[in-house]
Amino acid sequence: MAGQAFPEGPEGAIAKIGVLIGSLLAAGLGAAVLATGPNANANAPAADNA
Repeated sequence: MAGQAFPEGPEGAIAKIGVLIGSLLAAGLGAAVLATGPNANANAPAADNA
């Protein structure tokens, strides 16, 4: 994506790093939302206290 928007050089490298950091941040936030949502443990088996 950044390779098409910016020419080769320092601007292109910075844009590529920005896209990578943004993607990692979005993945981390998405995983946190899914892990802590109201149905995070809906499919977990019940604990067996017998």
